[in-house]
Amino acid sequence: MPTQPTYRPDIDGLRAIAVLAVVIFHAFPAVLPGGFIGVDVFFVISGFLITNIILKGLEQDSFSFAQFYAHRIRRIFPALILVLCACFAFGWFALLPIEYKQLGKHIAGSSAFVSNWIFWQEAGYFDNAADTKPLLHLWSLGIEEQFYIVWPVLVWALFRWRLNILTFTIIALLASLAYSGVVIGRPDLVKDFYSPLTRFWELLIGALLAYGATSSSPRLTKLKTWLQDSLSALVFDEPYNTAHRLRQFGSIIGLLLFISGLVLINQKTVFPGYYALLPTLGAVCLIGAGPHTWINRYLLSNRLLVGIGLISYPLYLWHKPLLSFAKILEGETVSWKLKLLLVAVAVILSVATYWLIEKPIRFGKHQKVKTIILVLLMSIIGYVGYNTYVRNGLGFRDVSPEAAMIMDASEPLATRNSDGSCEQLLGLREVKKEVCLTNSSSPTTLIVGDSHAMALNSSVLAGKIPLGTLLIAGHACPPLENYGVIWGGQNPALMGHCMNITKNAIDAASNIKSLKYVIFATRGPQYIHNPKLIDEKTGLPQAVLGFDRQLTPIADVDKIFIDGYSESIKAYQKLGLKTIFLIDNPELGFNPLNCVVKRKIYPNKSLEGCKPNTREKVFEWQSHYRYLVNKVSEKNKALIIFDPIDIFCSSTECINRTSSNLLYFDDNHLSVSGSEILMNNLVNKFILK
Repeated sequence: MPTQPTYRPDIDGLRAIAVLAVVIFHAFPAVLPGGFIGVDVFFVISGFLITNIILKGLEQDSFSFAQFYAHRIRRIFPALILVLCACFAFGWFALLPIEYKQLGKHIAGSSAFVSNWIFWQEAGYFDNAADTKPLLHLWSLGIEEQFYIVWPVLVWALFRWRLNILTFTIIALLASLAYSGVVIGRPDLVKDFYSPLTRFWELLIGALLAYGATSSSPRLTKLKTWLQDSLSALVFDEPYNTAHRLRQFGSIIGLLLFISGLVLINQKTVFPGYYALLPTLGAVCLIGAGPHTWINRYLLSNRLLVGIGLISYPLYLWHKPLLSFAKILEGETVSWKLKLLLVAVAVILSVATYWLIEKPIRFGKHQKVKTIILVLLMSIIGYVGYNTYVRNGLGFRDVSPEAAMIMDASEPLATRNSDGSCEQLLGLREVKKEVCLTNSSSPTTLIVGDSHAMALNSSVLAGKIPLGTLLIAGHACPPLENYGVIWGGQNPALMGHCMNITKNAIDAASNIKSLKYVIFATRGPQYIHNPKLIDEKTGLPQAVLGFDRQLTPIADVDKIFIDGYSESIKAYQKLGLKTIFLIDNPELGFNPLNCVVKRKIYPNKSLEGCKPNTREKVFEWQSHYRYLVNKVSEKNKALIIFDPIDIFCSSTECINRTSSNLLYFDDNHLSVSGSEILMNNLVNKFILK
């Protein structure tokens, strides 16, 4: 059996600080905006402890892969299976089919420890808010398990082949760190956050510390002595008890580094990158200082922190689902009192999980049987999650009229990705991140824009409107010729593909002779540099900058809007197409699907967040956008402007549903029913054929 490292209560105390930082961040992000760096501390601790186990087992010729992974299974699986089952059970009663479908996918991904890859693929403009994904935090568990698969095999091979483990670890660490730092200048920051390649160095730095603590290599001993003497000469005037004093100094530096990370790092920080050195080096210093320094002995080893450290794993698992389900059910109205209560519940559940589930399974008799049962249970819950996903959230759970209404409103979700129709019917070649859909080999109407164009086209694809259309759109991509828009804090290259989609749409229009009309449909107000439109999470305007085809920043977003649309319009008009600009539909300010569910759960409660929007508020939101649309119209006299405000709003109040259908599937995108009403008006008014 692999030799277990000597128990150090201070490491449990460090676990406690890390998990508390994460919990506070998820519950009260404004209080501790850098709290998510607690995950990086966990990575260092895991790398240190796991490498300790492997190296000591190899040194004593007692290391066994079977026993190593069996121990990992008994350590990780019990609490995780319990939490996944609890999420599935609660979701059965509380979630919409579309939400339950997503939860099923996340359960399947978590059971296979690949959730970081799943969240990587999901993240983006259409991604659900992070705080409504109950299992989002399990991305870190995926990275740890992927490390556990690769690292023991590498260390074992290096040891057997008598290769230098220290040299390999340093090279791998520096390569991963360098990659993590380099990607700061690359566009796909979401990928960099979830990728194991940008995270493995954080576990490897713990592995490096473990090697330094366990190896008896004469060269390493000389190196450590030289480093100790050099640091001592730099820090202290007199060489008195330098080893102990350096450890004390190191623990202080470690704590200061971690605190600095909490202060300096937030959601606006490009992360991980080199900023992750603050929490990881802080953890290295605290662990490397040993258990006898003042901070480690009296702060980290105090009974309260050690107790929290012992339940840190189940606490990490439990707290996020509780907060996320509350967010899903309550919407924007989750009070701080309820959050505090949920954190307390998470602590109680964690204590119960540790004493009633974790310890009895992890220790005691029948270890092989326990391991086999755990693997079978995890496989079953993974299959159940996958089955829920492929069966579209098990819609049969609720056959009420409200459920049918929700299912109908959710249909546009199937129209957000290409299905091969453009290649099959028109021979078009899709470009990167483009959504291309058609229902005809001779379409008459081209629809260009962003996700609002996709939602507009949903009723056509559903067969509700007898119209041959070609949709060429991109998520968060206004169809501006030669210009783009940057969302708050993003790299210009991230949105550079939007210009390629616009160009591809114009090229398609020049080659498809059946096209007669082009409809521009976007969530226009969201792209306008308007100081009133502040992103709550970043504190920045929704669109803070623009750029041209050379990715040169342009501060005048008004100019980009007017000139970019004008150039696109003229390009289509030169091809003989009639151009129609669809003013954006009114936004609701709330998710009507959630309001339907909330009314079922709270039938007698006044739902403040579900009140219909007023016409006045819609015009206030769209005022600057409408001003710019008028400017575009003035520059393009042949442009047809279609305003749907009277379709969705009376003189005072706007509607979001009929007696039997929801007109939106979230706070701003039309449902199939909403699309049908709007498209019918377009067809009847302009006789589109």
